[in-house]
Amino acid sequence: MLSFFLVSFTASFVGSILGLGGGFILVPALAYIVRVPFKDAVFLSLCSIFFLSTLKLLKHREQVRPHAKDFFLLTFLSGVGALTASYLVPHIHSRSLEIAFSLLLCAISVRMFLEKKGDELVQVPRKHKLAYPLFFTSGTLAGFFGIGGGILNIPILYRVLRHSMKEASVLNYFFIFLSCGVAVLVQFQTRRA
Repeated sequence: MLSFFLVSFTASFVGSILGLGGGFILVPALAYIVRVPFKDAVFLSLCSIFFLSTLKLLKHREQVRPHAKDFFLLTFLSGVGALTASYLVPHIHSRSLEIAFSLLLCAISVRMFLEKKGDELVQVPRKHKLAYPLFFTSGTLAGFFGIGGGILNIPILYRVLRHSMKEASVLNYFFIFLSCGVAVLVQFQTRRA
């Protein structure tokens, strides 16, 4: 039980520092260190991230509020992605989810390693139409893997919608709150059935 709380605290702490929900640490730690079944690790991660995002959203609500109207469709698409994935999770073999999650983490690691440092934000028009499928994908990944979506939301907010990195880290919680909330509700219902 101590290892469970230690892993959860570490994931939340690191995730909070990075502006992410911590699911990319929590899911593998729960599944491979604490030995929680993968689908249970995803659900527990979603619960943890939902709680964390609620606290962060309350703390930064004044910074998020002016953008709420602009982000309505994007958060809706993120929520639909999470809803879709959460309904599909019970029908997918755990091993397939584990392999897909591992591939996702490898792809993200390679991308981060290859990304040029010191890349300044270029002033170009915001590309909302490009953001639509990306936020749907982010919500879908949150529902499948319990990662919250911040690992995709922040680059989308920064590179596609042209918010500063600091602003993107805060606005990210708006999307995480909704996608994780939807995923938690759906997965709770499907787990009871």
